[in-house]
Amino acid sequence: MFFLTNVLLKCNSKRLVVRLDSSVSSGYYYLTRISPLKAKHRMALRKHDPRVNKHVVFYQIGPAGSTQTKPPTLHSAKYARFVGKNKNMRPLLARVERAYEYGKFHAFDRAYPRLVSNRARTLPRMQ
Repeated sequence: MFFLTNVLLKCNSKRLVVRLDSSVSSGYYYLTRISPLKAKHRMALRKHDPRVNKHVVFYQIGPAGSTQTKPPTLHSAKYARFVGKNKNMRPLLARVERAYEYGKFHAFDRAYPRLVSNRARTLPRMQ
């Protein structure tokens, strides 16, 4: 399997992932891929729904390729900052800056009022 890793990581597939929801509203869904040329048309397939134990029609919900935009979870945001680009740091920096403006770090500033420079000189913390 290790010799296939480079091949699998370089997948340049143009196919779009589509979610097909059950027509009987059982909550069961299938995920499938379609060609970008067929993205304008909605897909409907007759497949087995194990929750009602019947074959039912599954309809594509929404346009192809559209996903729900949710804010990232804290874990995924931390991971993106760890491995990602500089733009992933912007939400964190904005949150820290806002907290600083509202006085969250005043206790720290009072406890550690001075910093030491690389020449062992003390510098005022706030300039």
